[in-house]
Amino acid sequence: RIRSLAVAFDLNKPFSKDFFGIADFFGMKKVILVGEMHGTKTTPQLFGNIVEAVASEKSKTLVILEITQSSQSAIDEFLKTSDESILKKEPFFSREYQDGRGSKAMVALLKKLSELPNITVLCMDPMNGIQTMTGQERDTGMATFINAKRVGFDHTVVLSGNVHSSTVVGTPWDKTYRPMGYELKNMASDLDSDQLLNVLVRYGRIDSWNCQGADASSCTSHYGKPIQSDDSEAVK
Repeated sequence: RIRSLAVAFDLNKPFSKDFFGIADFFGMKKVILVGEMHGTKTTPQLFGNIVEAVASEKSKTLVILEITQSSQSAIDEFLKTSDESILKKEPFFSREYQDGRGSKAMVALLKKLSELPNITVLCMDPMNGIQTMTGQERDTGMATFINAKRVGFDHTVVLSGNVHSSTVVGTPWDKTYRPMGYELKNMASDLDSDQLLNVLVRYGRIDSWNCQGADASSCTSHYGKPIQSDDSEAVK
């Protein structure tokens, strides 16, 4: 049914106010979680458009990215200068284990965010290196970070991997796993149920660069990879 009702839009253009009310819809949300498959060009573009839809001179918008917290000073400096040499010196963007979160598309997203009004950009990933903490510790830590930092902002928009953004318990490999989105939903007791939105980005086929394991040798491109999608759960 969603496929039959779907309307195409141009990622190179912002959401207009008359585009099926989508900009107003996002504007009604206090927290928006966008879950992606790392390493695509399109999802950072989509995310930037969502942020642009809620950002304004009259409101304060917090953008939180799945980048290591230790990279915050480099991100701050880049947002001021747009000097890519700053990011090239930063370990997150220059490390051997490139999982798609430090891509050119992400750099383009950062540049776009620097041009939007009343935007604050924060890095939430507490893990430095690979497997320096358990997955559950990491998800709970990111949820705690978001919940603390969102205070005082009109909108909080978060980009993360699609497992992290889930607002229900369980993953295919662990039925008791509590994803970041689930943890945040329970921590954010001041939010009404309709003020937190989880946008799960679905793909028919996908061109991406990401890592399928804990070693840098698992990082590679995936062209035209078919992704099973339940379109009925495209937006939660």
